[in-house]
Amino acid sequence: MDLTASTPTEAMHHWLQEKEIQQFLEALHHFGEARRQQLLTNRIELQERFDAGFRLTLNPETLPIRSGDWRVSDIPADLRDRRVEITGPPEREMIVNALNSGAQVFVADFEDAFSPSWSNICAGQFNLWQAVRRPIDFRDEERRKAHLPNERTATLMIRPRGWHLIERHINIQGKPMSATLFDTGLFLYLNAHSLVAQGSGPYLYLPKIENQHEAAYWADLLDYLVRSLGLPEGCLKVTVLIETITAAFEMEEILYSLRHYAVGMNAGRQDYLFSIIKKFRHDTRFLLPDRSRLDWTTPFMTTYAERLVDVCRRRGAAPIGGMNPFVPSSLDEVNRHAFEQVIADKKRVLQQGFVGTWVGHPALVPVAHSVFTLESSAFHRTTPAEADGCLHDSQRTGSEEEDAAHNLLRMVEHGAITELSMRNNIRIGLHYLAHWLAGRGSVPIHNRMEDTATAELARAQLWQWLRHRVKLDDGRMCTPELFDTLLHEEIRSLPYALSDKPDALRQLTPATRLFKQLVISMEFEEFLTTSAYDLID
Repeated sequence: MDLTASTPTEAMHHWLQEKEIQQFLEALHHFGEARRQQLLTNRIELQERFDAGFRLTLNPETLPIRSGDWRVSDIPADLRDRRVEITGPPEREMIVNALNSGAQVFVADFEDAFSPSWSNICAGQFNLWQAVRRPIDFRDEERRKAHLPNERTATLMIRPRGWHLIERHINIQGKPMSATLFDTGLFLYLNAHSLVAQGSGPYLYLPKIENQHEAAYWADLLDYLVRSLGLPEGCLKVTVLIETITAAFEMEEILYSLRHYAVGMNAGRQDYLFSIIKKFRHDTRFLLPDRSRLDWTTPFMTTYAERLVDVCRRRGAAPIGGMNPFVPSSLDEVNRHAFEQVIADKKRVLQQGFVGTWVGHPALVPVAHSVFTLESSAFHRTTPAEADGCLHDSQRTGSEEEDAAHNLLRMVEHGAITELSMRNNIRIGLHYLAHWLAGRGSVPIHNRMEDTATAELARAQLWQWLRHRVKLDDGRMCTPELFDTLLHEEIRSLPYALSDKPDALRQLTPATRLFKQLVISMEFEEFLTTSAYDLID
């Protein structure tokens, strides 16, 4: 069967009918599922401790790791320069444009920038299978032109879905398979050897890790995959997204657990803020103002970024800065002002010590490059002798470590929350969720490329403000009645905003119903995608 001429659904059907793939996925499920369930149970138990008043601290039992003399494994040649990384869903147009964008890395995202309908899953895996082998193209019907990958392209990395998600279309002995295991396992089975043969390797971004135990699980899983697939030792590499508050306290332990595979860590703002609200949902000391006030210059966010850079630098990993979500406009003045902000943001990222940064649109690649190329050099791995000196010279004292950890929890003073803050969260949350239910996970809204993290933070802030009856700047209290009034007013404007997106417009009613339920519920839903998943095919 010539899969290059197949549809994505036909290709997926063909793969899943192959006996060897069936056996591989079944064995992977049996290897990982029980431990996955235990880790999810551990998350629930830890949340109960947070609800009872538990406060995070550095773990004294892991002091030997934090004070030890160790570094991560060797970094492959095609991951040593990571100045600009572009991320987006594994759609054909995005893949071709991202590979040709001039970025050093393209992160194909099955997680936050992705709506996991079965048709999207099939298309994503098929598109990447083609991209690895280079028959992929994108046809611009308007210009009647075919776009192909250049001879030199960005290095490909894959971000699978998180541990909390399932893939209900793959059932093994009556149980749905973990989405993480399916995304990771199938991609590696289909592509790992081809990537190695090309002089690259299978590279992953690991999402939403909460602690060292989950990192250790990943390490054992990667060991298993290398053995099962007969991959060369050292070819499989990962970068860890530090996007939860618990992981921020265990950065070093997480990196140590994955030291044979890890080559970097990445800082993600919106998921991190969402995690703070989620973990400390009942604690008024963690009330956060509007997300627009919570940028990287906010003290507790600066501490988080500096800690990540410090750990990476001492352990030989690459610290990668977070996303800039700007989407170019048709208005030159809007672009000029936005590009000035992007350049200022990337200069700050560079000054903090990051060796690279994320963007969400190809037009931002040269803008980010202008900062990281003109004002910096690519990440340079030191020699062992230099590494030893760097490690000992920069090792923090115990008191410095404790101070840094304490500052991670030093939230901003509860600032003014406005009606506009509530409206923005409602509008963007509904707008995005309607698109997500319609099958699109990366959505341009008001010249920003928004993803699931946006909707999570929007609904989490509204939930928090309602639960604690926060006062707005005009003296009114944030109540369910006020939320309901603003919700209905915002709904009236959305049909116009979605008028050119009929599929999303058709999903506005179920999106509104779900969004409202998540905000007004007395119990906090851990992830909106677990509820929303039931509403897609």
